[in-house]
Amino acid sequence: MTRTGIYARLSLYDMNRTVRDSIQNQLMVLTDYMDRHPELHLIEQYIDNGWSGTNFQRPAFLKMIDDIQEGKINCIVTKDLSRLGRNYMETGYYLETLFPMLHVRYISINDGYDSAVSEPGQLAVILKNIMNDFFSRDLSRRYSSSYDIRKAKGVFRKGLPYGYAYDPERPNHMTFDPHVAHFVRLIFAWALEGVGTHTIAMRLRELNAPTQERIEYLRSGGNTCHEGTTLWSTASVRQMITNRVYTGDFVCGKRYNRLCDPYNRRSKIPEDEWVIIPNSHPAYLSKQDFTRIQERLETNLHKRNEVIRQNQEGRETEENYYRRILFCSVCGHRLHLVRDSVASRDKCALYQCHGYATSRNPSPPHISINKNLLDVIVLDQLQNQFHLAGQFAGWLKSPEGKCSVSDCLDRLEKDLEEARQEQDTLSMQRARIFEAFAESLLDKDSYLQGLEQIREKSLTASLTMENTIKERDILRKAASLSNPWLVLFTAASAPVRLDETITHCLIDRIDLADSWQVTIHFKEENWFLRLQNLYETTHPQAES
Repeated sequence: MTRTGIYARLSLYDMNRTVRDSIQNQLMVLTDYMDRHPELHLIEQYIDNGWSGTNFQRPAFLKMIDDIQEGKINCIVTKDLSRLGRNYMETGYYLETLFPMLHVRYISINDGYDSAVSEPGQLAVILKNIMNDFFSRDLSRRYSSSYDIRKAKGVFRKGLPYGYAYDPERPNHMTFDPHVAHFVRLIFAWALEGVGTHTIAMRLRELNAPTQERIEYLRSGGNTCHEGTTLWSTASVRQMITNRVYTGDFVCGKRYNRLCDPYNRRSKIPEDEWVIIPNSHPAYLSKQDFTRIQERLETNLHKRNEVIRQNQEGRETEENYYRRILFCSVCGHRLHLVRDSVASRDKCALYQCHGYATSRNPSPPHISINKNLLDVIVLDQLQNQFHLAGQFAGWLKSPEGKCSVSDCLDRLEKDLEEARQEQDTLSMQRARIFEAFAESLLDKDSYLQGLEQIREKSLTASLTMENTIKERDILRKAASLSNPWLVLFTAASAPVRLDETITHCLIDRIDLADSWQVTIHFKEENWFLRLQNLYETTHPQAES
């Protein structure tokens, strides 16, 4: 029996045609054919609704190919060849190469084609594929022509700009969106005053202004993939204040990508070739004000580039000693060495965190630190670690240190011995109550209750022994010259200058908070803390 899958497809173009091409009609034709051919056993239905025949990356089609490769089906039935695909080359590949190679039978009902008795290379099939390909391109061409006509009339098709909604009195034309129009006017007012894009984005966050993504989510009634937020970014603000659609002009034709003309795709078209329909919808600002904003942006960009060029001198040789180990304690992002920052007027580079742009805090701190300042702090703390290592090593070698370590170990051994004795006592108690129960001196309930009490005490004693042994072993290692932290910081002399090898060898992580609060986590820090704790326990007045 032939394991058969039936395949139906309907493109967006076909949705506007008569019901003869509907999914329901295709399935009715396919099931009727299956009923008349009992040798075909239906395994699965595959339906691609709203997918073009020129695109072979369709979900149901790809699933059908997977099922073929897994051996789930070995026969495909479609209403006609165009349902399989409208691209002549691709369809021919499946008919002439892939299906025969996988021993798959293909049946096209309306075309009277059955690969079990027909040749895929016969003239009728070839002509049919060519006509399907031509038909698809012709549909695309007619659809594109319709789009060009609507463009010329200033009809907005999709993707409304922020601050606009469809005009209920003129379908597909734009008018002000009353829900966010005041935010748009604020943005352009601030831009005309010379307020920077980052400052505008932060002000919008403070006002809880919905972003474009949030507006689309609300318009769709919650049917979009993302809910959106009020986290405005600098890029979003810049995109708005540089978009001339807010002057009332309809702008399109910024790119060209059409199925009917696949060899003339242009991802970016020069501005002088754009299609611009002036005064097609209400404007948020005049063209003169828009030009002033663009001139101000251009002037600011020129000034910034000039400052960067001036500050760049002397920064080219700045080395980044903290690559992959310097983090912002506010957002957790890594800090980057910025050699071309305009924030610093001196010749020194900065370490800056760029995570504030995506922070959920409406007014996140801008974390940065002068490179020279950070170098001084890190070098001082490194030298302090070497000093402490020498101090602790000398103390461990001294009679006083050896005596202190010995006393601590003796206390642990005493605790361990007490726990062992407790275990022995409990074992004897267990034996005694068992003998009493065996001689009927204890009833069953009393025996079980006593046994449970002994078991709980024994478990506590076992945990105490285990923890004491672990603590003893850790103390022995921490209070010896083989302490990993001690080995690391006594293997060489204290550095007098920094380099990347030293920082990555000795430092695990550096966290930078606001107001230049630097927290350095050195390698083997846990072993340092254990040794420090032991030292401070025997020297209550010590300051290390």
